This record gives sequence, C-alpha cells and structure tokens, in this order.
Amino acid sequence: MVTGIVLSLPVTGFIYGFFACSDCRDGISGFFWRIFIGVIHLFLNIITLGKPWKDESGISSTNLRPYVLLAVVLIAIITYLILSRKEKTPNNSYKA
Repeated sequence: MVTGIVLSLPVTGFIYGFFACSDCRDGISGFFWRIFIGVIHLFLNIITLGKPWKDESGISSTNLRPYVLLAVVLIAIITYLILSRKEKTPNNSYKA
C-alpha cells in the first residue's frame, strides 16, 4: 500500500502531462516534447498534490485526485500479486 501511495502522484502527473501537451506535434520530436512535459507535470503534481497547473498563472480546473486514488489501489494490487506469486514459487536450489 505504501508503494502505491508513493508512486501514484508521479505516475498520474506524468500521464497527465504526456497527454495534456497541446503544442506537441506528431512525429518523433513531438513524442520527445510530450515526455519532457510529462516529466515537468510529474514534479508539479507532487508539489500541488494532484492539482497540476494548466498555464503559467497556476490556474487549473483539472483535479487528478480521484485518479491518484485509483492509481494507489491499482499499484497496491499489482504489488500484492507480484509478491504473492514470488512466495508460491519453490526455490530451485542446486543440491550436490
């Protein structure tokens, strides 16, 4: 659960920034700009706790907090499934 809480804000911020880039063109250069804007919104989403800025004035009608909660739940479930799968597999240690 802690992993989900720690990773949820950066993940949702990056996804929001990647898709919210309005000036990014198609092609490879636009893809790199989307990654750059996604990294910027990654940090902005952490600073503003789920309410990223839309423009330079800091005003935004976007609220990512419900998506952050959804990301917490999904990351926690995925982490639980990965850890439970590791516990069920037997150790294949070499015995001489």
